[in-house]
Amino acid sequence: MATELEKAIALSSISPDDEASLIAIIEQVNERVEMEQIEEKRRYLKNFLVNILLHSIGNFDEKSFFLQSLGSMTYLECEVLSGLAGQTAAVPVRGIRKEGVGQYAIVGAIGRLRNLGFIEATTTSFQFGGDNALNESVELSEFGKKFHNFCIRNTE
Repeated sequence: MATELEKAIALSSISPDDEASLIAIIEQVNERVEMEQIEEKRRYLKNFLVNILLHSIGNFDEKSFFLQSLGSMTYLECEVLSGLAGQTAAVPVRGIRKEGVGQYAIVGAIGRLRNLGFIEATTTSFQFGGDNALNESVELSEFGKKFHNFCIRNTE
């Protein structure tokens, strides 16, 4: 990781205005990496840090939101997001499955991702007196694509 960070720092042009913001974000990333137990999520945090160093901070609030979201997301939510990123059209919730994971754990992950603004849902049919969560189709929002490209997609 040190070699990649050195390359990123060398390529980055950090303006004096961004310096304080960059220091604050690096400290937050460090805290989250120390607390994170899942190796894959630590890799996502590394992707986030490399992208911060390669590109200017830009919208500090947005990048802070990305970091906070990534830190609070479960690995299942990251997997659902990654799975949707590989799709060219909306995917029926009923068709999103993972071995050993209950369908409503996936519905819950989708609900959290919707609340973060990372996915959009369309109801494909409506059932009175029943559960309509499985009758939706979901896809990444533009904001979700931006988050995925900045945090989840591998920068290597």
